[in-house]
Amino acid sequence: MRRVLLTGATGNWGRATLRELRERGDRIHVIALVMPTDRDREAIAEFADMENLEVVWGDLTDAATVIACVQRVDIVLHVGAVVSPLADEQPELAHRVNVGSMRNLIEAVRALPAPASVAVVGIGSVAQTGSRNPPHHWGRVGDPVRVSRFDEYGQSKVTAERLLVDSGLPKWVQRRQTGILHPGMLEIRDPIMTHSPFGAVMEWVSAEDSARLLANLCEPDVPDTVWGGIYNIGGGDGWRLTNWELQTAIGHAMGVRDIRRWYDRNWFATGNFHGQWYTDSDRLEQVVPFRQDSFEAVLDRAMAAAPSCSIGRASARLDREAPDHEATHPTAPRNDARHPNRQHPGDFSAFRLTRAVASDRDVVDVPSTLPVEASHTPGSRLRRVEAPSRMGPPRLPRSGDLPRRPPAEHRSGPR
Repeated sequence: MRRVLLTGATGNWGRATLRELRERGDRIHVIALVMPTDRDREAIAEFADMENLEVVWGDLTDAATVIACVQRVDIVLHVGAVVSPLADEQPELAHRVNVGSMRNLIEAVRALPAPASVAVVGIGSVAQTGSRNPPHHWGRVGDPVRVSRFDEYGQSKVTAERLLVDSGLPKWVQRRQTGILHPGMLEIRDPIMTHSPFGAVMEWVSAEDSARLLANLCEPDVPDTVWGGIYNIGGGDGWRLTNWELQTAIGHAMGVRDIRRWYDRNWFATGNFHGQWYTDSDRLEQVVPFRQDSFEAVLDRAMAAAPSCSIGRASARLDREAPDHEATHPTAPRNDARHPNRQHPGDFSAFRLTRAVASDRDVVDVPSTLPVEASHTPGSRLRRVEAPSRMGPPRLPRSGDLPRRPPAEHRSGPR
C-alpha cells in the first residue's frame, strides 16, 4: 500500500485529486493535511466516506506538523498554496505559506533516516515565466523565469521551486501548472477576471487530467527518469486557445450569441499577464500519460455543474435590450492590488450578471462605458486602450504575427 501526503486537498485541484485517489483505494492510502477552518471542513466533508483517506488537521507552516506527516508517507503531493487574487492582496501571507511550506517539507524529508524513501512532487506555475504576448507566446522549460510585475504569487512559486531544485533531495520533481478549467471559473467576481489580454494565449488543462497526473505519479511503475526534472503541465494541442477564443467559447456555452455585449473593451489589460503555449508539454504525457479530457467536454461539464450561469432562453433578451446601468454599475470604487495605479470603476466582489433562468427578473448587461487612464502609467498593468465604448474584437497582432501553432514536428519535446 502506497502512502501519500496531499496538501491543498480542499482546493479545486486538490478535491479532484482526492476523487481520483478514492478510485485507487486498493493500493493507495491518503493523508490529507487540512486547515481546521470552517471553509476547509465543509470542503473535505465531501470525502467523509472515503475509506482510504485520513485527515490531519494542521497548518503547512507548522514544521512539527509537517514532520509528523512526512514520517508516515512514501510520496508528497504538494498542491497547497495561497493563489491569486488573495496572494496579490496579501503578499506576505503568500510568501510565508508558499515558500515556508516548501522549506518545511524539504527539511522534513532531509531529517528522515532514508531521505530517498520519500518522493516530493512540487507544483509551480505558468506564472513563473510571466507575460508572453504574441509573437513570443510559445515557451518551454528553460525559458527565462521572469514573473509579471506585481505578481506575488508567481514570485513565491519561483522561490519555492528554487528551494526544491537546490535541496539535494534524492527524489523530487517539479510540475509547472497551467490554467485549470473548472466550474469555479464561471463564478469569479474579482478584478482578476479583466487581467488577461484578449490577444494573449493560454494552454489550459482540466482539473481531472491534472488530478490523474498526480495520482499516476503515486504508482510504483513511474519511470526513474521522471525524478529530478521540471515539466510543464498542459492539455496539448486542443487546449491551446487565445484568451478571446476562451471568452467566446464560454459565452456561447452560456447561451450568449455575442460576448462583446457583456464587456467594455477598456476594462481589460493589454499586457503584463502570464500565459503561453508549450512546445514541451507533450513530454509529460509521454512519460506519465494522463490526458483524457477535451476542452469541449470539460466546458460542458462546467456548465452542468454551474446551472445558474446558463442563461439559455434569456440570452436573446441580453442581445437585443439596452443595458440597465443602474442595475449593473458597481457602487464603491476600490484599487486593484495587481493594478495599483488604476482605479477600478467599482467593487467587483459585488459585480453580477442577473440570470433569468428560474425567475422573471430581467437579464442585465454590464455598463457600456467606463473611465480609463489618460495615459500609460509606469508600474501599472494597464495602459490606455483606444477603443469604442462597445467592445469590438480584440486587437490581435497583424496577420504575420498572429499566434500560430508550430509544425507538428516541433510541437513536442524541448527545443
